[in-house]
Amino acid sequence: MKKNILFAALSIAVAVVSCKKDDATTPVSTTITSTQTLKVKYTTGSNSLFRFKDSTIVASSEITTTNWDFGFIHENYVPSMIVNSHISGPGSAGVIVLPSLYDGVATAPSSGYAYDTTINQRAVKAADWYTYNPQTHLPQLVTPRTFVFKAADGIHYAKVELLNVGYVNLVPAGGTMLPDSLTYKFRYSYQANGSTTF
Repeated sequence: MKKNILFAALSIAVAVVSCKKDDATTPVSTTITSTQTLKVKYTTGSNSLFRFKDSTIVASSEITTTNWDFGFIHENYVPSMIVNSHISGPGSAGVIVLPSLYDGVATAPSSGYAYDTTINQRAVKAADWYTYNPQTHLPQLVTPRTFVFKAADGIHYAKVELLNVGYVNLVPAGGTMLPDSLTYKFRYSYQANGSTTF
């Protein structure tokens, strides 16, 4: 009887240790990866905002909060990428534009981030990511480009690749046809634990 009790106790102990070993060797993924699309009306002042940590499209009315990281805005019909800092918002978001393939960017740089200091001095300049096509009224993406973002909290990092810019409906405007809205499709990876490694 004592032998049976001792054997049962040893079996439980081995099972517990085995479970702990399995738990210790199972990595917990902290990287969020997703493909998203933002839609922006083609009228001056229209914007679309995005938060990396939970893949959320944030209401335009929250542009004066730290609830978003980056987005797009149309100023005098010119598309601009914006980050939540300085003139664009109260956050600490910044960005570095790399002439690199998305899959080749494995680490966020430790310094060198640009910020939206003024309306005329955005962190990302138009020439960094597109050329304008007057026939289609669409930005033509410059490739390769990978955008490494510091989030609005100043702690977390994400890398972004723009995949496509399209338009929704053409409407008459001043004797020409202009898009009603532009759509920006992108993929991104966000490091939820604050690491700089993607």
